[in-house]
Amino acid sequence: MIDSKYVSLENINSLLISRFNLVTDPWERGDGKTYFWGNIVWHPTKTTRVLRIILRSGNLPPRIKRLISSDANNSVFMREPLSLESISYEAASEIELFFLSRATAAT
Repeated sequence: MIDSKYVSLENINSLLISRFNLVTDPWERGDGKTYFWGNIVWHPTKTTRVLRIILRSGNLPPRIKRLISSDANNSVFMREPLSLESISYEAASEIELFFLSRATAAT
């Protein structure tokens, strides 16, 4: 159970799916949930992964990893404390980076 002063996992999930049209992999297992743009593609060279919610033990809020901003050596997480406004802003930025990286790769 996440402390009530934090944004709930349900609210984060609802925001990412309804406002940003991100999708999740229903077969994904583990300590989090990955959000994709459009089709679910896991392959590193063609991935559509944008964000990943990582659940933490205890009464700690989830962390959100920015998958486009991260690379093999560095992980980039959204700044805490999370709010729906900050998640919206950073999710929009990450989606913009996703499209910029695709456009760059296509040229």
